[in-house]
Amino acid sequence: MSIQRNNYRPASSLDTIQAGKGLITKGQADAGPNKAVSELQSELNAWLKEQGKSGIAVDGLFGKQTDKALRSWQAAQGLKVDGKFGKDSFSAMKGGAKPPADVKPKAVDTQPPVVDAKPKSVDTAPPGDVKPKSAEAKPPAPGPTPTPVESKPPKDAGPVQKTGAVGDGTPSSPLVVKLKGYSQRRGMATGEITLNGNTYKFNSGKPSAFSLPTGNFDITPHYPFRTETWASVKDPGSKKDRFGFSYSITQPGKGYAEGEMSDPRPGARDDKGRANRRDLMRVHPDGPSVKANGYREGDGSAGCMAIAGNASVQRAFQRDLEAELARLGGKLRIKVVAG
Repeated sequence: MSIQRNNYRPASSLDTIQAGKGLITKGQADAGPNKAVSELQSELNAWLKEQGKSGIAVDGLFGKQTDKALRSWQAAQGLKVDGKFGKDSFSAMKGGAKPPADVKPKAVDTQPPVVDAKPKSVDTAPPGDVKPKSAEAKPPAPGPTPTPVESKPPKDAGPVQKTGAVGDGTPSSPLVVKLKGYSQRRGMATGEITLNGNTYKFNSGKPSAFSLPTGNFDITPHYPFRTETWASVKDPGSKKDRFGFSYSITQPGKGYAEGEMSDPRPGARDDKGRANRRDLMRVHPDGPSVKANGYREGDGSAGCMAIAGNASVQRAFQRDLEAELARLGGKLRIKVVAG
């Protein structure tokens, strides 16, 4: 007997869960554009695969299988095992799992040691036939110079590299992002963005679409996990190792909605046909296009910032972007310049 979707309640969106105002639990389902349950199921499948266990159906319905998988994942992360995907579980799934609730920090004794206030008398006069030793201490013999340890990017991290960055991502000091191949016409441009000390390559635009325009823009969360083809990437030879995300790029200070901006270049229009406007601007993986049959890097995007690299690179990028957003209160200001 088939499961009736109308027996399920609409699930909260991931944005609502991240804000601590909702949760996903048994008996809920995807509703319209909200694919929160499907995205949760995909993330649980990635974890189950790492554990060598069978996956669950990605059907957008939070049933017994999803409940069992979520409880197993919560137990492994040291979270409250209640089968409810709320703010704590959301944060842990992004890489910031909290310690188990029964682990308490050890008390630190801040009381200084008791010192006898009455000093003991010390006979400083040496015996007559013994010469006092010089009070000057000799420096210890120099040891080997320690070798500095440089942190390494994750295995198979592709184009990730350590480098310096111009700007700290605040409104007063935007993070500078240079676009090579920037043009007044449609076409692909390439660039690099440095987050948390690591630099990632990206593509923007394609022969039929404009790249990002120049100017100041804000990057904010949209869907931290996303598995649609346009917003995810597969590792070569694998149909299951899919990892994706979507962040909004919005022009500040002009009252634009999320993902909207102006673009003064001749012929630039948004999806509504408005001249010199852009909308649905996102940061997402530069993964396979809809027509591709597997992983293919370099498809570009319709003006978005498409991060290049395999799933390992995408996971590293998301961790670094989330770290920067946490430092900056949820908004990273970038300054795109022609380079």
